[in-house]
Amino acid sequence: MRALSIFLILSFAASAERAYKLQPDREKILSPAITEASGLAVSPTNKDFLWVGNDSGGTPEIHLSRTNGTPHGAVIISGARNIDWEDLASFHLNGKSYLLIADTGDNNAARQTSSLYIVREPEISAEGKIISGKIPIAWEIVFSYEGGPRDCEAVAVDPGSGKILLLSKRTEPPILYKLPLRPE
Repeated sequence: MRALSIFLILSFAASAERAYKLQPDREKILSPAITEASGLAVSPTNKDFLWVGNDSGGTPEIHLSRTNGTPHGAVIISGARNIDWEDLASFHLNGKSYLLIADTGDNNAARQTSSLYIVREPEISAEGKIISGKIPIAWEIVFSYEGGPRDCEAVAVDPGSGKILLLSKRTEPPILYKLPLRPE
């Protein structure tokens, strides 16, 4: 079996391009429940933890892992559905920490609407106690794209401008969409 090398090309404005050969990190996401990781966000309250979401059709839950891969449980998002979860984003708003779960995948360009679930970040104990249970949706944004369905697999939150950014996948060139972070 041949090993696959991955190259990351970074360009710098004042310098030539440099290629970095990436080696696998020693850490691995060790939770057997994470079968198709499709979103990753650093905890907005503790940089030693990551939130991970599984892709389509799974349980509507997010998993907590230390940055070394050690699992620390999961929480179910009450009232959410995992049609095709694609990304996670973390952010602070008005002194509180939140996670955004993007149910925005649409490989077949057939979904008439997509959803963004915003939840308060569950408390992470300093000792790294295993979490479990259910958490409510703080707010949900249901939306459709002008011009018909789109497949979006990347989101970001800009709390300063109050915007959510979504990047289309199967359009040439990719299209950047914006939504208000808070429902109007």
